[in-house]
Amino acid sequence: MEDRFVCDDCRLRRHPCAVCGLTGDDDNEVFKCSMHSCGLYYHRRCLQKLDNVRWEVDVQQSVLPWRNNNSSSSNNNNKRS
Repeated sequence: MEDRFVCDDCRLRRHPCAVCGLTGDDDNEVFKCSMHSCGLYYHRRCLQKLDNVRWEVDVQQSVLPWRNNNSSSSNNNNKRS
């Protein structure tokens, strides 16, 4: 059997924004990048400040952001370690 770890952020469904660092409620205040392997969360207002964000619409018409981290090395300081 594999041990599974769930961090406090995921357990509480609250994550810090990768741009400003302020914590918000998942899917209400902060939104997870739609790239499966990314794992970063963002406020919509913070995403509007970034130049390397592409918005997609899913089948339920929710707007999902994803960030192309390879498009600009100048924004690498926005990534959470």
